[in-house]
Amino acid sequence: MKVTTCKSCGVPIVWIKTQNGRSMPCDAAAVDYQENYKGSATIVTDDGRVLRVMVFKNPSPSGLQPIINGKGYISHFATCPYANRYRRRNND
Repeated sequence: MKVTTCKSCGVPIVWIKTQNGRSMPCDAAAVDYQENYKGSATIVTDDGRVLRVMVFKNPSPSGLQPIINGKGYISHFATCPYANRYRRRNND
């Protein structure tokens, strides 16, 4: 996967083609996730699935090991301070 740089904020990003055929910019660092339809985050997998998940970045303070379903990428639209400049409107 080729790593590029966000034109607005300068953070490393990767482009992943979603299952509906659109390319989505994502943060370059993969995160561990657990699938959970009530999860607080949305990630994109290498094969283009967009999933609602719980993301685990650090070990749990309780010492419990979460069940990790895989690695995925957080959409850069969720983390870029300039994302509104690039969002598509519903009529596009």
